[in-house]
Amino acid sequence: MKMKHLIFTILIVCLFQTIGSAQFEADKLFIGGNLGYAKPLGSFSEYAKGGLTYDVVLGYKITENFSAGVEYLAAVTVAIDTSGLTGILGANIYGLSGYYAKAWYKFKEGSFQPYASLGLGVSKFEEPDISIGGTTTKGASRLGFGGNVEVGFMLKNFNLSYAFVLGGKTSKEPVFNPEVADLGIVYHKLSVGYVYNF
Repeated sequence: MKMKHLIFTILIVCLFQTIGSAQFEADKLFIGGNLGYAKPLGSFSEYAKGGLTYDVVLGYKITENFSAGVEYLAAVTVAIDTSGLTGILGANIYGLSGYYAKAWYKFKEGSFQPYASLGLGVSKFEEPDISIGGTTTKGASRLGFGGNVEVGFMLKNFNLSYAFVLGGKTSKEPVFNPEVADLGIVYHKLSVGYVYNF
């Protein structure tokens, strides 16, 4: 786990070194957020269906076309086991999150701006903590290497995007559903958002 933290720290240091090497101008800063739908893929999708996703980004325009920054990405996926044998009375809830160093490239300027981006960093899988009658059962969690590739377009300050997310792996010993042990987490993300330029 220390190696994963080291990799993320190196990515962040490289990011801020790149930003620092350019002449800093406050009006090149931007902040944004997106809200959308997450759809797991692969073996993990057998236990986690679709859910809500959101992210927050903070970035800096290094050139007219190239920007770099950081992103916090989160998703909550839910699956219902009609047999009621897994999860909490058949409800399986999984939290997926990621902390990424991110770079964006805009293919053109103007009011319509198609772009592509890449984020790399640390991902986290977690089951919720459940409290029943004053007793709390802590869900399992696991950190891992993660990232995402995103394409989309900006229309003035609004954007529509699609991302393919690598979210690490599920816990080796899940508390509420042993069947999801040690699975790779991959999911689609379709979202809409807004970016504010300072």
